[in-house]
Amino acid sequence: LYTGGSEIVLKSNRDFGNFYLDRPLHHRLIIQTGLRLASKALVTSDYLATDVETITGTRPDTLPHFIDTDLFSPGNPDHSVVPFDCGDYIVTTSWLSKEHIIVKRLDLILELLYQSSCDLKLVLIGGDRGGRHYVEQKIKKLDITDQVYLLGNPSVEEKISVIQGARIALQPTLHEGFGMAILEA
Repeated sequence: LYTGGSEIVLKSNRDFGNFYLDRPLHHRLIIQTGLRLASKALVTSDYLATDVETITGTRPDTLPHFIDTDLFSPGNPDHSVVPFDCGDYIVTTSWLSKEHIIVKRLDLILELLYQSSCDLKLVLIGGDRGGRHYVEQKIKKLDITDQVYLLGNPSVEEKISVIQGARIALQPTLHEGFGMAILEA
């Protein structure tokens, strides 16, 4: 079974550097071989299926995203999960890695929060993948430590509660290979 992400997106973005055409030849050959030898290849959209078909000559199956709408729905949030009152914050989701900080526009979000006269705070959901220190330094440099809360990897229940309590779910992304954060919000 092979499920694809940004490594099968047939385009290039040198800033992000994670797409198929940005990878060295030996990476592309490994991706092609993995796709061809897999008993089943699954992607989440026709867009990705077309890219895989171009790369390998065979079309994978498409399995669109889905979520449990009984869980991810409006409700009464648990006010103890974040230090901000319900409706007083924006929520965004991103792994804290070099690539995701770029693609999920975290620098832009922090700059806009700094420049804004808005009273809204920011809750960032996402575990550290080598970039948390950079984000913490950026927050300190902008002097917005009282306006930002880094939640890390909450439980599903906590994540739902944070999303339910937000005034705005914000996901300004240069590329969205999977899209679950948008769907959950």
